[in-house]
This record gives sequence, structure tokens and C-alpha cells, in this order.
Amino acid sequence: MTWIRPNLPRVKIYPQGFSYQATLVGSLYVRPPPGGQVLALTDANVAFSGGDLSDTITDPITIGPNSRVQKPW
Repeated sequence: MTWIRPNLPRVKIYPQGFSYQATLVGSLYVRPPPGGQVLALTDANVAFSGGDLSDTITDPITIGPNSRVQKPW
């Protein structure tokens, strides 16, 4: 993918423009049958890191019926 912004001297942000290239990877999503699981697991951890976070945030979750994400209490 290539994202290009031209030189626009009158704009406030990025007046010199920019060019950014990245490789994208994807795959086809196939919805599971009714009652099936979207992921083959029941317990997992969700982690958020980077950006402006001062530390990594990690939370345990479970995948319940109909692939609903639930927090185990």
C-alpha cells in the first residue's frame, strides 16, 4: 500500500506532504457455523501495548457460546 499526500503549503499539518509505504497481509474470514467457535480456544489474554501507554495492559478473557468474549469473574 502507498499513501501519498502532496505538498500543500497552506495547510497546518504536513505542509510538505508525505509518502508512506507498507506491506499489507490479509486472509479470507469464514464465519463459523451456528454454535461454532471463531477461535479454537476457551481461555486467552488480551494485551495492549505501545502508543502512549506507560505500561502494557493485560486482561484474561474467555470465549463463550457463539464466540462471545467474556471476562472471567
